[in-house]
Amino acid sequence: MELLKDKAKRRIPMQFEIYIVQPSISKSNNGKDILTLLGVTESFLKETSGINLKLFVVSE
Repeated sequence: MELLKDKAKRRIPMQFEIYIVQPSISKSNNGKDILTLLGVTESFLKETSGINLKLFVVSE
C-alpha cells in the first residue's frame, strides 16, 4: 500500500483514510485494552504513512 501511495503521489495529490466500524464498542461499554489497541494503531498509521484512522461505534 505504501508503494502504491508513493507512486500515486507523484502524479496527483492523494489522501488516504482508514475506517473501522466496530458495533460491539460503545461510549459507555469499552475496555481499556481495546482503547489502547486502537490508540496504538492510530499512532502507527499516522506516524508511518500519514493516514487518518476513523472509528465508528455505537452511540449510547
